Amino acid sequence: MAIKRQKGSSLTLYFDAGLDEKGKTIIKTKRISYLDLAVTEEACFTIANALATLTVRPLLETRKTEEYIILEEI
Repeated sequence: MAIKRQKGSSLTLYFDAGLDEKGKTIIKTKRISYLDLAVTEEACFTIANALATLTVRPLLETRKTEEYIILEEI
């Protein structure tokens, strides 16, 4: 039987960087890697909003990505 073990997690912030010549939104990202494995979604949300206050670009979206290793159970 297979089991999973969390390897790591990261937080990605997506910012509105204006419009291109065709009128499409330009999106800039900032990724924060090596988050503590126990960090909650509420903490991620708080961190993202705090970091967003340090830039003039509006924060569009915040994503938390978790990476797992799949192992065979011994």
